[in-house]
Amino acid sequence: MRLDTSEAVREWAESLTLSRSAKTVTIYRAAVGYFLASAQRSRRLHSYTRRELVQWLDTFVSPATRRVYYHGVHSFFAFCTERGYIRDDISAGIKLPNVRPKMVRALTPEELCRLVYAAANRSPVYGWAIALMYYSGCRLGEAAALRWEDVEDHQLRIRHGKGDKERCIPIEAGLRATLDALRASAFDGRVLPCQERTLYQWVCKAGEDAGLSYVHPHTLRATCATTMLRRGAAPDVVQNMLGHSKLETTMRHYHAWCEEDKHEAAALL
Repeated sequence: MRLDTSEAVREWAESLTLSRSAKTVTIYRAAVGYFLASAQRSRRLHSYTRRELVQWLDTFVSPATRRVYYHGVHSFFAFCTERGYIRDDISAGIKLPNVRPKMVRALTPEELCRLVYAAANRSPVYGWAIALMYYSGCRLGEAAALRWEDVEDHQLRIRHGKGDKERCIPIEAGLRATLDALRASAFDGRVLPCQERTLYQWVCKAGEDAGLSYVHPHTLRATCATTMLRRGAAPDVVQNMLGHSKLETTMRHYHAWCEEDKHEAAALL
């Protein structure tokens, strides 16, 4: 069965929304669009070749970008093969270089205080926003999407987690004080009065003010994980709270602070 390329893209994108988050759909659609445009979008689906796809992937210097874009294009061609629009999946079995996980440096307690203080100097809401991300361990998009109906008596419900997975975070003293302060400001149903991009800028500007230029939103998540592990929390509990799909991801934070402790110990000699 032959189908117009643009129609195939539309059908694939519609099916993708049933199993992927909106952010993933956007990235995958962009990847497919870039590839088709680079190889002449007006061509029929069956005329694209594996060689063209490999050459296109090689134009991306970053292994991480190459991997994400490959998964997007592979999703499309696998869909078309399954539907019978093309005979062979040109993306199947392409080997990609391994991506070494980036380790985000966690803040020390003193650095965290400096960051919150610097943010609050710009605006109290900036400070509370940073405190919220630290105490909850939320990802940037999760924090920006929070609404007051997600705040229950003893837990914070994350409804829009990575992969559209839902999880609950216990509300203890630090998080409760932060939420109480934000609730007093009442932002039309939203816990934070901003979108992802604005929240990202708040954190980065506070980092610059505090002399911590490397800080970005994920630094707060890494600091949350590291602090819990340092204080004796079980790794699987931290994994569940942060919404990591693999324990390996959580344990990277454990190994990172173990390395820091070794350097501190060696410095005592």
